[in-house]
Amino acid sequence: INHPESDFSLRVQEILKTRRSRKIIISQVVQSFNNKPKHIVKWLKNGGIILDEMSETTQATIISEFIRYTPLLNKASVGQYLASGDTSFDATVRAKYINLFDLRDKPMLTALRTFLGAFRLPGEAQQIDRLLQAFANETYMNSADAPLFATADVAYLLSFSIIMLNTDLHNPNIKQENKMSLSGFIKQNKNYGQEVSAGKDLPLEFLVGIYNSIKTNELRKFEDDDD
Repeated sequence: INHPESDFSLRVQEILKTRRSRKIIISQVVQSFNNKPKHIVKWLKNGGIILDEMSETTQATIISEFIRYTPLLNKASVGQYLASGDTSFDATVRAKYINLFDLRDKPMLTALRTFLGAFRLPGEAQQIDRLLQAFANETYMNSADAPLFATADVAYLLSFSIIMLNTDLHNPNIKQENKMSLSGFIKQNKNYGQEVSAGKDLPLEFLVGIYNSIKTNELRKFEDDDD
């Protein structure tokens, strides 16, 4: 005779065993990813998390959720993976990753702070370019400041300019007299030319607000000892 209590106990043991097994698999994938992030598809397939029969869209969704929500991932590895590769699959992963931040209806600068706070920004210009292109597309479509942007390129150029401003204002090696001034920042970003800005200037108060915010509150970026 099977007692309900013993059946329940066996079920609990089975669940705990499955959870322990999955925890071990995730831990192994994390370690492999931190060492060689570009092979994430291989690591996830080895762990049975991604299957060969899955569509590329499904695989991209799993990867984006893994690097967004999994604890103990090296932030530099996350940034390195996201910024590497220019295939359509890589672009899909970046787009899905950004969608997980729920940047909808947030001010552009707030969205940028949230985005850059989740990983270590790579140093190569081409890698930064890929990340900001993906961020700009989302910002242009869904941020609270979207009506100010004539094109997605406006959001992209402004994002790049903000990062440069942050480095300029907070780099102790740059002399005070050589740092970007408010008037210089406004001049640089008010209008990017007819092809990009389509005759639509960014509002003065909008640019002043960004400059002052960056000046008083440096962009949060993960450093080596944050991992």
